[in-house]
Amino acid sequence: MFSKNPKGSDQTKSRWVAVWTLVQFWKRKTFLAKYLHSEFRKNHVPLIDRPFVTELVQGTVRWQLYLDWILRQFVHSQYAKLPDIIHAILQISLYQKLFLTKIPDYAIVNEAIKLARQAHQEKLVGFVNGVLRNVLRNVDEIDYPSESENPIQALSILFSFPEWMVSRWIERYGVEFTRSLLEALNHPPAMSVRVNTLKTTPENYFQILQERGFHPQYGLYLREFLIIHKSGWVEKFPFYREGHFSIQDESAGLVAHVLDPQPGETILDMCSAPGGKTTHIAELMKNRGRVIAVDLFAHRLQVVEENAKRLGIDCIEFLVADSLTLSLDPVDRILIDAPCSGLGVIAKKPEIKWRRTLQDIREMTSIQSGLLANAARLVRKGGVIVYSTCTIEPEENENQIEEFLKNHKNFVVELPGAFVGEKVTDSGKWVKTFPNIHGIDGSFVARLRKI
Repeated sequence: MFSKNPKGSDQTKSRWVAVWTLVQFWKRKTFLAKYLHSEFRKNHVPLIDRPFVTELVQGTVRWQLYLDWILRQFVHSQYAKLPDIIHAILQISLYQKLFLTKIPDYAIVNEAIKLARQAHQEKLVGFVNGVLRNVLRNVDEIDYPSESENPIQALSILFSFPEWMVSRWIERYGVEFTRSLLEALNHPPAMSVRVNTLKTTPENYFQILQERGFHPQYGLYLREFLIIHKSGWVEKFPFYREGHFSIQDESAGLVAHVLDPQPGETILDMCSAPGGKTTHIAELMKNRGRVIAVDLFAHRLQVVEENAKRLGIDCIEFLVADSLTLSLDPVDRILIDAPCSGLGVIAKKPEIKWRRTLQDIREMTSIQSGLLANAARLVRKGGVIVYSTCTIEPEENENQIEEFLKNHKNFVVELPGAFVGEKVTDSGKWVKTFPNIHGIDGSFVARLRKI
């Protein structure tokens, strides 16, 4: 057994937190961001060191299959028998060599040896030293699987994605598009923020960011979004606590625009937490009207409530309930930001590709269709339902809507181009985005009207 408490220099402490987090992630299959924040607090990791630890952990998880494939070339059958902590040390060390090129080889090896000792793996210190020196010396000479002979295996290993995912996408989109998609999903996009138009303007906040050295750009599709290329802890951004902005991808911002909420209306958000779309709706309504935010769990709604207070929003009501069985008086508009496989946001959450299975997609579709059926009952005649996901899987997206329309003849699809432009629509029928085409997360949005 080894201690989780980091020791040694700041560099060693940071790497130890990264190694420990990686081991616990594979054991618990938790969400990386949430677990990282917990470890940062427990170990008092300074703000200045957190981006490095985050990069080590998320990067290693993102490239897990690729890293393991290389390491197995040098360790062979022994690799599967190694302790988890040694796996993590080797993986993080190789990740630094391949992707953090400013770190010299000797520093990578020396820090790995310190980590092995701290993990009470004295018998394997020499092994870690020898393997890493051999790998780092010969990493450029490795032969990889041939894409022409077996494109599924080759793309799976080279881009570090499970074969079932690669196979599905090749069958649907072809090899060239799939390669482009995998590449995009392996590169986290620049941070985007949604300016709170209740408190400021995009132009004003753009100027503030520019003056503080954050190098902003205007969003690709929506006027209230800004792209920020300078990384940093979000709480340190100007006017965060004053509620001048929210962190949100533009793909998520498209949803509220397709809903097109109007001041004075009653809007139901059936799956509210963590609340980015809920608060965006309230901002577009100018904080006038009624937004009913629903979630199964009170602690998740508390996060929405705290964020609404920070943003200066008071038109949101919070309701702990199951939206599959929820009963309310008819409302003007409903947002179903449906639980989904999340395969469109792998660039930001690399753990998703290792957590999801085909069975997950099948189970999600059942929940999604149930939410749509109940929303059809809760929206008034002439009212609007917007259905959205952060996945690119047809079973959860267009197939779901087409099946709904077969069973609900009193609904029609309304074209979203009038609300968000045609660049993000698929055949004009609904919003459909891909990171390799649109430069934002993969997503789907459909707008339905009850007639």
